[in-house]
Amino acid sequence: MEWFYEKEGKQEGPVDAAELIRLLEAGAVSSKCLVWREGMESWLPMEEADVLRGAQGEELVVCAHSGEVKPKTDMVPYGERWVLPEHREEFVQHLMEGAAVPGSQGAADYDPRIGHYLNQAWLMMVADFWPIIGVSAAIIVGYSLASQMPLGGLLATPLFAGLGYYMMLKLRGKNAKFEDSLAGFQRNFWQLILMGLVSGLLMMLVFVPGVMIAVGGMVAMEAVSELAGISIIALGTVVAMIPFVYLNAAWMFASLLCVDKKMDFWPAMSLSMKTVNRHWFSCLIFGLVLGLLNVAGMFLLCVGVFFTMPWTLLALVCFYEDVFGKQRVRELETGGQ
Repeated sequence: MEWFYEKEGKQEGPVDAAELIRLLEAGAVSSKCLVWREGMESWLPMEEADVLRGAQGEELVVCAHSGEVKPKTDMVPYGERWVLPEHREEFVQHLMEGAAVPGSQGAADYDPRIGHYLNQAWLMMVADFWPIIGVSAAIIVGYSLASQMPLGGLLATPLFAGLGYYMMLKLRGKNAKFEDSLAGFQRNFWQLILMGLVSGLLMMLVFVPGVMIAVGGMVAMEAVSELAGISIIALGTVVAMIPFVYLNAAWMFASLLCVDKKMDFWPAMSLSMKTVNRHWFSCLIFGLVLGLLNVAGMFLLCVGVFFTMPWTLLALVCFYEDVFGKQRVRELETGGQ
C-alpha cells in the first residue's frame, strides 16, 4: 500500500508504510505529519491514519525520548506520551531540566514559594496531626536506635526518604499507612544507601581544603602572630563551609526523586542540583529556614524536633511536589500552556 506525505508544505511520495516508519524514526517527519493514500477521504495526521501498524497488525507508537517506533505494548505511558522502559528515567530527567521533547514547546519555570510551602505543610499537619506526628516519631526513634549500631547511620537516607514518601502520598490525597513510611527499604533501597555514602564522602572531601587552611592558621599563630593565625583560620572556615552549604541545598530533592521516581542515585543528585541551581538563592534560604526550625526544636529539650521535623519535611515535600509532581509534569509536557 503506497502513501503520500506532506513535508514543508509539499507533497512527497509515494512510499510504503515501512518507509514512512523509517522516516519517522529518523526524525525526517513527525507523527503529526499529514498522510494520504488512495481510498481516504482526506489527509490525516500519521498518528490518526492506519500507518503505525506492525507486521502482526499491532499498534505502534513513538518513544518520546529516543524516537524509536515500537509496539504500544512494549512502552510505558507518561502523560499522553509513550516511553520505552529503559529510557524512562532519562526522559523524566530531561523533562525536569527543561529540555525540549518531541511535540513539546519547552518547560515552564518553577516559582519557589517558601511561605506558601511552610503554611501548606502546617495546615496539613494540623489536619492530620496524630498520624503524621506518630509515624514521624517512629522513624526518628528508629534512626536513633539504628545509629547506635555499626554502619547504622547508613539507614538515615532510606528512613527519611521513606518518611518523605509517606508525606507525599498524604499530599496526593492517598490513604497513606505506616508501612508506606518504610518505602525507602522497598523502592530503591540500595540506590538510597549509595546516595548516602557518596554524598557523605563528597561532603567530607569539600571540607579538606578548608581544614588544611585552618591548620596552617594554627601554625601561623605560633610562627607569625595571633592575628594572622585567627585570620587564616577564619578563611579556612569560610572555604570549608561554602561548598558544604551549597551541596546541602543542591541535593535537597535527591532522596525524594530516588524513592518517588525510582531514579538511580547519581542521576537523582544531578537532577536535584540542576533544578535547585535555577533558583539557588531562594532554595538556600528555604533550606536555612528549615534548618533553623529544627535547631529550635532541638533546643526545646529535644522534644520540639518531634514537631518541627515532620513540619519541615512536609514543607520540603510540598516544594518537591510543586516542582516534580504530576501536575508539574503535565505543565512541562504542554510547555506550560
